[in-house]
Amino acid sequence: MYHALGTPRLLYRAQISRLVKAGLINQAIKLFDKMTQSDCRVFGVDYNRFIGVLLCSSRFDLAERYYFQMFPQGFFLTPFTYSRFISALCSVKNFNLIQLLLDDMDKLNYVPDIWAFNIHLNLLCRDKMIDLALEVFHSIVKKGRDPDVVTYAIMRKV
Repeated sequence: MYHALGTPRLLYRAQISRLVKAGLINQAIKLFDKMTQSDCRVFGVDYNRFIGVLLCSSRFDLAERYYFQMFPQGFFLTPFTYSRFISALCSVKNFNLIQLLLDDMDKLNYVPDIWAFNIHLNLLCRDKMIDLALEVFHSIVKKGRDPDVVTYAIMRKV
């Protein structure tokens, strides 16, 4: 069914976007929940955008909840959103979820970008988790990414 102003999904997107821009994240969350429970078809792009909003708002607990709620339904993050998620989790040192996301990326044949690898490596080195940092460093090349100057600067501290 189409409305004069567009599809229900586009209307939800526009309303959620306005709420986010106004800083009304809790209301945006409620509206996203309403969208996913309605007969409106939710697309992966909606899910990825919303996870991004939660990460930018430091709502890591909710991002994790939505991830576990949507993943079994066949909604996957894009490699970019996975990388953002991993980078954001480094700020709160959620090592278990970082590893789970990396494992899920492997299952999907996705590879984090070098920026996410570097943030993760830096965290591991700062927390003196040298063995794990070396594993991650070696996995960068195995997964087809080229370490950059930042990567080598981080590893030089080891």
